[in-house]
Amino acid sequence: MRVVRALALGVALCGTSQSLVASMMTKAVPGRVVSATNTTRDTLRCMVQVEGKTWQGIEILPGREWVRRTYTGDSQSAMQCEVPVRQAQFVLLPGKRYVFLRIGSVIELKEASTPARR
Repeated sequence: MRVVRALALGVALCGTSQSLVASMMTKAVPGRVVSATNTTRDTLRCMVQVEGKTWQGIEILPGREWVRRTYTGDSQSAMQCEVPVRQAQFVLLPGKRYVFLRIGSVIELKEASTPARR
């Protein structure tokens, strides 16, 4: 009986720690990572350029996060998306979190308020 309780407690703690780690990972990004989360109900189609390399097409599904590791912590990346995202070329800085938010009929890419850990 004790073994069953200990096993159940271990499973419960394991599940709790995994969810805690997952929530922490979404709140801060290391200095060499660029992150953009789609909080809308739309599938977003964008072009990204990381560290001045060739533009690459990506698709960010609703509720998903696009993450890219950069080679240097001081370089910037760029992102440009199709409508309904506001038509602009967004500059993405390493170590910052960005989120897509629907504001009226347009989707904006904004820097998240949680600072990145360095």
